[in-house]
Amino acid sequence: MKLPSLADWVLPLTLVSFVAPALTFLPTGLFLSWRWAVLALAMVYMLFARQSLGFVQPSVIFAGAIYFIWCLVTASWSLVPELSLTKSAALGGVMFALILAGYDWARRHDLSESLYFMWGYAAVSLLVGILGPEGTPAAPDDSIVLYQGATGNPNMLGSMMATSTPLVVWLLYRDWHDKNRRMLWGALLASYSVILYLTTSRAAYLAFVGILTGFLLALGMRRYISLAVVAASITGILALMAPALTESIVNRNVYKYASEEQGVFFTREQGLEETYNAAVEGGWIGVGYGVSVNDTNFVVGVTAVGYGREKGNAQLAIIEETGIVGLILYVILMFTVFSELVGALRACRIKEHKVLMGVFIGTLVGMIANSMFEAWWVAPGSPEFVYFCAMSGTALGVAQAIRDKAALRVAPIWQAGMSVRN
Repeated sequence: MKLPSLADWVLPLTLVSFVAPALTFLPTGLFLSWRWAVLALAMVYMLFARQSLGFVQPSVIFAGAIYFIWCLVTASWSLVPELSLTKSAALGGVMFALILAGYDWARRHDLSESLYFMWGYAAVSLLVGILGPEGTPAAPDDSIVLYQGATGNPNMLGSMMATSTPLVVWLLYRDWHDKNRRMLWGALLASYSVILYLTTSRAAYLAFVGILTGFLLALGMRRYISLAVVAASITGILALMAPALTESIVNRNVYKYASEEQGVFFTREQGLEETYNAAVEGGWIGVGYGVSVNDTNFVVGVTAVGYGREKGNAQLAIIEETGIVGLILYVILMFTVFSELVGALRACRIKEHKVLMGVFIGTLVGMIANSMFEAWWVAPGSPEFVYFCAMSGTALGVAQAIRDKAALRVAPIWQAGMSVRN
């Protein structure tokens, strides 16, 4: 592996900079400002990386631009125009810089190294998970504590653990025949998984399941079905041999210590109901990008933390802020991105490439599932949104490289046919 150049630091540093404010052992105020300075540097770099600009699929650029323009336009009728303008600027900057930086990374690296931009992020995540003895009570009597490591809350830690696993899953597959490396990557994956489990973050569980599902499906249905049968058998045996333990696990990870009468969504029910009602009020055009219904108390600064309420569902939040029109444009953007990725998956002629694309697709699907319970999509300065854009850009760059390789493998046959006809 070659030594990293200055350009190799752009994407990893930006990713780490945006997660830094969530770490309790760092000065939050400093890094809230620092992340935007790093983003500005990434934008400047991408403006000069003209080769990367030429590789981007026009359909993705067009869909992203239309979505951004609509968010910007909502400022004209926004309840808080300053907030909508500020957030729109952040949205455009993050999407532009991170998607193109991901493309640039994929263009300059071998396919087997396409996930290496995550090394810094994954290392910070593991450090945060190990360092923090802190937790947050999940019961009034403090009898149940959810592990949050050195972050502000267990959901944030859970998200960091889940989103760090694509790199390790890929390395575990790639280096499976090397015993020492297999043990190393297996131990790392186990570490992330255990910390994730301790957080009891169900939204993060969904992201992790999406990553594993994409990986397993790419391996082949036969192997996937076999693993599913083994998992179902183990679960069934556990339920029969230790019913009390099974009930405890379900209560912890499904109901999150709520009763069956209270239901699975007991801890989120009120927030989701408020967001649904606000989405109804948002109607077709919304109340303004970044805005919460009936809340105009906003002070312009480097962060919108402290403004509004926790919305709990990204898709409902999109309707509240940018209306049904905004949701339609969001769906078109997601459809455009996944169309490119699935097309590349079908074009794969090499098993390793297929598995790599499976990891990328599974990660993005898992993040969308996560956003149904964590509304990070409408927070362009959030670590999750930055991560999603970086992963999307890199995945699209890898997809283009795979299609190019597939075309090169087909080209000699086509050319031979032309020579025969001529």
